[in-house]
Amino acid sequence: MVSPERALALAVAGEAVLVDVRLPQERVDRREPPHTAAWFPFDRYTPRQFSTAVSETVDGQRSRPVVLICEVGVRSGWAAHALTEAGFTDVMTVDRGYALWRDQALALVDGRDMPTPDLSLD
Repeated sequence: MVSPERALALAVAGEAVLVDVRLPQERVDRREPPHTAAWFPFDRYTPRQFSTAVSETVDGQRSRPVVLICEVGVRSGWAAHALTEAGFTDVMTVDRGYALWRDQALALVDGRDMPTPDLSLD
């Protein structure tokens, strides 16, 4: 688990890939932490589909650090478990998720251009 500040620093430095696993209804403000690489709402995928989607995001490099963020930290834990089971070796979650990120007034960007996830993954 990493603090929101640490997650931001890792993403900005390119030392980790930041993946948003919030549900669509949790993204009503359409804001994202900067440098978010992808949005994969975890409950919309099977664990296999999710790990495949993240693997594609990191070009198959399952040792590349991945930081997961959800609304309050629960869903990202489930998603981290799925990635670990799929062979990812460096998976972190953001402590208390987007809620703490927002409460600490950390940088946010307009997430309306974030691609809609392809739910037809094999």
